[in-house]
Amino acid sequence: MLETLRCTDDMRIIGGSQKAATPQFLLTFHAISNSARSVQIILAFIFNFLKKTTFYLSFFAISFFYEKFENIFITE
Repeated sequence: MLETLRCTDDMRIIGGSQKAATPQFLLTFHAISNSARSVQIILAFIFNFLKKTTFYLSFFAISFFYEKFENIFITE
């Protein structure tokens, strides 16, 4: 357990020194790509929600109008 903690601490120190040595435009690029990824996840969630709700709303609308105007569709 102690070895695992020591390894993660070493990796954190190495990662921190690498980030400090990274040029500013690369840090900005990473920030933009991370925010773009979060926006992409939010838009995918909204799109999937709308896709499901429009399917159910269209199903209920068809069934409602079918019951309302049943005599138009059924001709005897």
